[in-house]
Amino acid sequence: MPKHALVLAACLLPLGAAAQNGTAIAAQVEGLVTISHGQNVGLLEPGTALPEGARVVTGSSGTTLLRVGPGCEITLRPNQSLLVSAGRSCPDLIAAIEQVAPPGGTQVAGTPWLATPQGLATTALAAGLVGVVARAGRSGPLSGQ
Repeated sequence: MPKHALVLAACLLPLGAAAQNGTAIAAQVEGLVTISHGQNVGLLEPGTALPEGARVVTGSSGTTLLRVGPGCEITLRPNQSLLVSAGRSCPDLIAAIEQVAPPGGTQVAGTPWLATPQGLATTALAAGLVGVVARAGRSGPLSGQ
């Protein structure tokens, strides 16, 4: 297994442990979808249990279907975010879905998303994860090296 794949796997281990007491399940995942909980960030995979306080963010190509208790399914479309909270009703969770802007864009409400700490952190983490995943499948040097 390449060294970079081991680094990514090590980053995801705490997420797996935290997700054992999940409040939601990722039923379907397509494209780039990330999950963050505390200081851990990883790629969301189908079947992952989402712990209380986890944030799910879809990239410009990502969608996910979350099952949050009986009779509650929530779809996140591209460039959306949701904070998982067990104490909220399904309609409240749906209302809590946030639109995140792609890099260089603005939110629907007109607030510059990249100007916020969350915008900068999410963009940097997503870009880093994509780089690690892309690098994990290569054995040669990166271009320019």
